[in-house]
Amino acid sequence: MTGLSGKERAEALDAIRGRGLAVSTGVVALVAVFYAARNADTARRTHEVGQRTLALSEQGLVTDRYTKAIKQLGSTELAVRLGGIYALERIARDSARDHPTVIEVLTAFVR
Repeated sequence: MTGLSGKERAEALDAIRGRGLAVSTGVVALVAVFYAARNADTARRTHEVGQRTLALSEQGLVTDRYTKAIKQLGSTELAVRLGGIYALERIARDSARDHPTVIEVLTAFVR
């Protein structure tokens, strides 16, 4: 910057500052995009874990209902046995995974 007049020197410094500010803004924007993408990935993974936990909880509840219904089928009281049959019917409707097993149990019970 030697050989420049005061005004030219001031303009050159302003141009350098402007470019520096533009580069700094770009770097900050890139860092913000990086962290936003990272947070979105973390949120997605957390959601997937939550979905798996929910599915396991639901299966645990179905298993508990199934066990209770089977015990009801073994009761000597007719009303309790009917309750077990209706409970198994509900499980068969609610859980496609357990439907074949419920049908087998009810078939065996009728025999």
